[in-house]
Parts: sequence; structure tokens; C-alpha cells
Amino acid sequence: MAQKSTSLPESGFQNIVLPAASHKDFKRIVQATEFVASIFNSKVHIYTIEKPGQEWPEQLKSNIEMAKEMFDAKRIKYIRVNEQASTYSIGYSKQTLQYAERIGADLISLMSMPTREYHYFADSDKEQLLTNEAGIPILCISDKKAV
Repeated sequence: MAQKSTSLPESGFQNIVLPAASHKDFKRIVQATEFVASIFNSKVHIYTIEKPGQEWPEQLKSNIEMAKEMFDAKRIKYIRVNEQASTYSIGYSKQTLQYAERIGADLISLMSMPTREYHYFADSDKEQLLTNEAGIPILCISDKKAV
């Protein structure tokens, strides 16, 4: 696995990529990202990809706004990044990883469970992120509550 090459940056997690998603429990990954960002004074990149002819679900739009509001409330630095699809891929992981590498991301935050509308490719997409060749660490949160 590529993650054997992962090491924690000496300066901590300065740039965190948070791919926006339409999970109903997306708040959980926002809270976890917020926690890490507050420790390291990180900048969070709320990241989306627009694909031609594909409409964003209302839940995705709502989750992006919720993340911005939560980061504003906790004074977490963030930028909103929306890229046009530039790679041919059914999923989003390939271009997300390209973006993360381009900005020198130290961490990628994501939900561990696939969303319903993207279930047909989400598992392989998440696997590609988890085992990324660049060795970027992944913060992964479940939609299930801890006992």
C-alpha cells in the first residue's frame, strides 16, 4: 500500500483538503476537520468538482454552506475551491488527489461511507484516496456514532 510512505509533516497539517459531499452526517467530518485545524492553525480547502451536465444535490449545497458557517464561527481559515472537471473519471478521487498534491496538502478529510447517489463508484474512489501514491494522510470519519 502507498500509505507506508506517509509521514506526519514536522510543521503539522497546514493545508487540509475537505472534499464536500452530500452525506446527511457531513457535520461530523467538518467537526473533526475543525478540531485538527484549530490545533495546527491550518487552512481548510473546501473542495468540489463540477462535471458537465451533472447537477449538485441540495444536500451538497447545504453541506458546503454549513461547513463555511462552522469554520467562520470557530475562526478556522478556509478557502472555497470549485474546479471544473479536468480529468476523465467516473469518480472524484483522481482530480481531488491532483489538487491536493498541487497545493501541498498535508491531510485530506473525508467520510468513510459512500453517499447513496454515488454508491456505484464511491468505494473504489475512497480506496484510491486512502492508498494515494503521494502518501497524503487521510482523516476518515464514519457516519456512525461512537459508542
